[in-house]
Amino acid sequence: RVAAVLACAALLGGCSGDGDGPLGFGGGDDGDSPELVATEFGRGVVDGATTTILAPPEWEGDVGLGDDGGGGRDGRVDGDSTGGSRDNRGGGFGFGGRDLSAVTDDAVSEFCASPSRCDIDSRDIDHPSWGPTRVFTVYPDTDADNGSGHIAAVDASGDVKWSYTGPYSAAGAWGFATDGPDAAGALFVSYNPGRWNGVIALHPVRDGFRSLPDGGGDGDYMGDGDIMFYNAEVGEPDEDGNREIITFEHDTSGGRSMANATIYRHFLTWTGDGYEELRPRQRIN
Repeated sequence: RVAAVLACAALLGGCSGDGDGPLGFGGGDDGDSPELVATEFGRGVVDGATTTILAPPEWEGDVGLGDDGGGGRDGRVDGDSTGGSRDNRGGGFGFGGRDLSAVTDDAVSEFCASPSRCDIDSRDIDHPSWGPTRVFTVYPDTDADNGSGHIAAVDASGDVKWSYTGPYSAAGAWGFATDGPDAAGALFVSYNPGRWNGVIALHPVRDGFRSLPDGGGDGDYMGDGDIMFYNAEVGEPDEDGNREIITFEHDTSGGRSMANATIYRHFLTWTGDGYEELRPRQRIN
């Protein structure tokens, strides 16, 4: 049977139990670390009839066993007598001391033709494959009136794991729309190509971010209705803590001009598989 203990590993960097090894498994009386095995569910350790998964499939980091760079047993780093913590030692999935304190704006300098004329901002997330990750928005302000911004994700070692070229946008409109991720782990980036605002929803997935290929982006601003929305804004968190996306419809039927259009709000809710309109539209004027 497989014991799902990822939450324990992520929050505590190791839990105590009857054994000497991480999470209380393995170790035995001789103090040896348990052997790491690969399963279809990920990497873990075997303790009798129980297999404890310490990292998901294709996990690139250590798993906190101490013999693979994971910061020692029970979530402790070498030479440290205190238990691991998410802030400075044993992070999620045994990151073993890897945090984001050393990740600076220099990590995304490749997206700036001139660092002195580059607008950079960042937010921190826990990525399912890369662990602690700093996500940057970058606007190379060589021409303040137009251009395309960039989004880049940098792991705790300072490596750019993923990047994306955003849509054409005015400089002042490009950037994060919220202070941090919502309950689904999503960040939101706003843009404005000249008429209406748009929103890009950054939902972390194993190979990067949903529907946004690494190195992709062609400057198109119209959106795909999946994670990029034009004529839209970020709404308030719903009852699950997930941010809604609000899109706007301009109804010009009957020969009306855009200036006289009837405007509706559409509320899109994150379902886990995408954004869906689950409640009626709302007329504004």
